[in-house]
Amino acid sequence: MITTPMSIFNTTFKLSQQEVELLFRQTPSTKSGGGFQNFLVSLQEKIDPASGWIRLSPQLILRIRRYISCFGQGGWQSRLSRIFSRVLNPITPTPANAPDHQLAA
Repeated sequence: MITTPMSIFNTTFKLSQQEVELLFRQTPSTKSGGGFQNFLVSLQEKIDPASGWIRLSPQLILRIRRYISCFGQGGWQSRLSRIFSRVLNPITPTPANAPDHQLAA
C-alpha cells in the first residue's frame, strides 16, 4: 500500500466574480499589517482573478474553516465566510485547539 501525505491533494474551486471582488478588497500593501491581512493577501496570490479559479491545500481549507468558525463573528470572519462558504459548504467547525502545524499554509 502506498501512502501519500494529505498536503499534496490540493482542491481547485471556482469563485464567483462577487467572491473574487470580496477577496481583493484587501489591499496587498496591508500584507504586513497583521495575520489576517497577510492571510487574505496570500489567498489573492493563489487565485486567477480573471477566471475565479483558486487552488487550496487541505491545510488552507482547514485554516479558512477555523478562522470562520472559531474566532467569533467579526468583519474578517464575515468576509471569509462570504468568500468561501458557497464552495466550502458546509463550513464545519474545526476544533479551536487544533495544532497550528495542521493549519499552516
